[in-house]
Amino acid sequence: MAEAFDIIDHNTTVSYTFRFGTSDKLIHLTQEQLDRFPYLTVLVAHKDDFLSILNENGEYVLSSPIRYTWFMAILHSLTSQNPYTLFNELPEGDNVLDTLQLFDYLCITSFPLPLLKHESLVRSNLTITEDKTKRVEYHTANLLEARQTAAEFIIALSKNEYNLDNSYTLKRIFSLIKLILYNRNVFSSRFRHHALTVVKECCSSLYVQNQRLLPTIQNIAQNSKVGAFMYLYDDDQPLPEDFENTFAWRGVNASIENDRTSHLAEYHKITLSIGSCHMGKSSLINFLYGIRDKASLNIVKTQELLMLDNRNDEKLCINEVQSARSGHFNTLPKRPKVDKFKHRFGPKAQKYR
Repeated sequence: MAEAFDIIDHNTTVSYTFRFGTSDKLIHLTQEQLDRFPYLTVLVAHKDDFLSILNENGEYVLSSPIRYTWFMAILHSLTSQNPYTLFNELPEGDNVLDTLQLFDYLCITSFPLPLLKHESLVRSNLTITEDKTKRVEYHTANLLEARQTAAEFIIALSKNEYNLDNSYTLKRIFSLIKLILYNRNVFSSRFRHHALTVVKECCSSLYVQNQRLLPTIQNIAQNSKVGAFMYLYDDDQPLPEDFENTFAWRGVNASIENDRTSHLAEYHKITLSIGSCHMGKSSLINFLYGIRDKASLNIVKTQELLMLDNRNDEKLCINEVQSARSGHFNTLPKRPKVDKFKHRFGPKAQKYR
């Protein structure tokens, strides 16, 4: 009897049954889960156009290259939105590169490129331009986030995203690979096994030149039994204190436009709040500069403040000129009218007059 893997939500009435022809295993997908796989969605929508898709039990038959273990690893990584899940669930005997190629076959958008702090790796496709509407913010990563960034990096290597002809990029890639392969207290043996497979196939020249500096599959396998168990429940734990590298940071994209809008709103709020205060030009500008320093604003914010400050300076200068012309600043006290000869000489001189 074939093994069935039931992952449907029992509160959901719609489900689709798929049978894997190579292993005769079954899975049941909800509509939401089906929507994650554009290829399967089209397959279901055109079931009447292909007689061999449905069997006599109303099951959708999936043939090679869609294999059960590959598909399940992909499904769980999409559900968790973490590529590390794919590497950690895929058995060592399965080819990780074939599994990654299945993303394209199923028309799934792969995971994004990693955001690596302090690294400037040259891309293979030089026509890709930077998104000027985004900026990257980094925070200290926990174990889950460090593993996620490392998995994104390995996937990027499998897709030849980096220019291996660039000597600096090649050097940095090798350093990052060593960080993954030698940190068994952070990365599971299964993940390191698949990572080494990607390096051997996709960075073959780099691997051949530095093979003696890297662990072997046999070295990694020595800890496989321990690694498969100990890395299941510690995702929310902090990283080891001595783990200080780019994977210790998690980057996220933030919108510059939204940041600019919120900052301008904050600026106007500040100016309105101090508008009723009797504050001179220099005091006002110093106050605003102090705000900028305390908030550690980025260059964009600073430039906008400078532009606004300059406009305020111009207005204040114009007001000062107009005030000066009208005699507003002629505020020195009037000199008292005195007899200039009366106090010209001292008391003794007055005595003999």
